[in-house]
Amino acid sequence: MSKYKVLLFYTILGLSGILIIDYIMYNLIQEQYLRVYIHRTIGIILLIFTGIFLYLYLSKMEQFSELTEEQMRLHALIDTMGDFVNFKDGKGNWIKVNEFGLKLFHLEQVDYKGKTDSELAGYTHTSPSALEYCKLSDEVTWNSKKVTSCQEVIQLTDGTYRIFDTTKIPLFEQDGSRKSLIVIGRDITDIIQAQNELSISQQQYKSLYEYNPDPIFMLNLEGLISDVNSRFEALIGESEVKLVGISIFDFIIQSPEEQLNLKQSFADVIHSKKGIHKGDLRFQTKMGKELWLSCTIVPILINGTISGVICYAKDVTHLRETEKMLRKTEKLSVV
Repeated sequence: MSKYKVLLFYTILGLSGILIIDYIMYNLIQEQYLRVYIHRTIGIILLIFTGIFLYLYLSKMEQFSELTEEQMRLHALIDTMGDFVNFKDGKGNWIKVNEFGLKLFHLEQVDYKGKTDSELAGYTHTSPSALEYCKLSDEVTWNSKKVTSCQEVIQLTDGTYRIFDTTKIPLFEQDGSRKSLIVIGRDITDIIQAQNELSISQQQYKSLYEYNPDPIFMLNLEGLISDVNSRFEALIGESEVKLVGISIFDFIIQSPEEQLNLKQSFADVIHSKKGIHKGDLRFQTKMGKELWLSCTIVPILINGTISGVICYAKDVTHLRETEKMLRKTEKLSVV
């Protein structure tokens, strides 16, 4: 029942009550004292009811004031959010959108309330297709009857694009009919761009590392192999799976003094966080063959903290064997 009907009903009931009481008082009751007593009783009853009504009215006004303040705080919070927030009714009409959303679609001067995405597409300077896609994704959410997420791309007036991670929350009446839809979109363009740049950087690093014609291997702080490239695998004759976790010193042929010197060089790189050229190191392959690798040891720094070292090596086995043969030939020629 509307408030106007309630007011009309109360007025008719009040007037009827006054007429009925006056009729009874002046036509059926003859005693004067009894009339006075009834008037006072009715006055007291009316005073009590008026007090109760006034109390209920003030309580409702207080609740309404608190609700209004709460709504104002909520609207202020929504308007200051850096996300796109939109409320729609069950028919897709816009009810409330925050300042971010109005600026995004250039609808600051448009009376958007009660209009659908398709209708507002004619007002926006942003790509109308974005709003048309919103309408389609809304329908997907309604049909799924659950919270959905999707990425929506919006073209701006300057020709650039912004990517939004959009969450849509459907609300239904008790009979299952559509009630309202809450749409929250977060601009993730910078995150996507950073991910793409990271992916490119990782691919460039992989190309430099994995496809390098020279052997490269990584060690953790304990001197255990953590990664190798395909060239190092080919030279040693073992797969990466079998090499990871093994001490690099198990493959290096050196005297105890040379091993100690190498471990000290390894510790110096970790302590100073600076790379050094260690020179030639003699490795032994799986088949027992000796290899000479000229190694440069460089620290691996992550956020300023060293997590291991990477060794760039160059196979100088043929060069060292040639030098050895030349020295031998020189000795023979002297004899």
